[in-house]
Amino acid sequence: LLVLGKMLGSDRALVERAADEALSAMEAARARRDRPGKRGSLNMLMIGHPYTLHDAFVSGPVVRKLESMDVGVELLVDDGEPVAADFVRWGASNRTLQRLRTVEPASCAGVVHLSCFNCGCDAMMMEFFRATLKAKGVAYMTMVIDEHSASAGIDTRLEAFVDSLRWQT
Repeated sequence: LLVLGKMLGSDRALVERAADEALSAMEAARARRDRPGKRGSLNMLMIGHPYTLHDAFVSGPVVRKLESMDVGVELLVDDGEPVAADFVRWGASNRTLQRLRTVEPASCAGVVHLSCFNCGCDAMMMEFFRATLKAKGVAYMTMVIDEHSASAGIDTRLEAFVDSLRWQT
């Protein structure tokens, strides 16, 4: 950053202060991202690519709707940590599958998979995610989001999913 700052003609102290502020902001964002979700009468895990889960326009309405129904939501954050090699060649999808294999049914009523329309690896992986969770007795729902997804349709699907989980208990 110092080299870049020098190339741009900026003062060294200004560059150092800006870098410190940027690093502090990054750490604060990571802390917000990694905090546990709110707990509710039902608790769910939301999975998806980081660019989907951390986009307030995409995941925000889903999280807010679930929380309005007293459902706790925890985001499964892809921390980029290496996991065991598997048949899955997509890094993020492999890490998600490995983490889903450790889900405890007693603490997770269901999993909502937020996927963007036309995502090839999600299209391939959703059946593996579903089978992994089915073997554990954990409900699974995929929500494919695109620019035409209406909030009423999202709300209806989430309400039906939550209602079906509540009827099981």
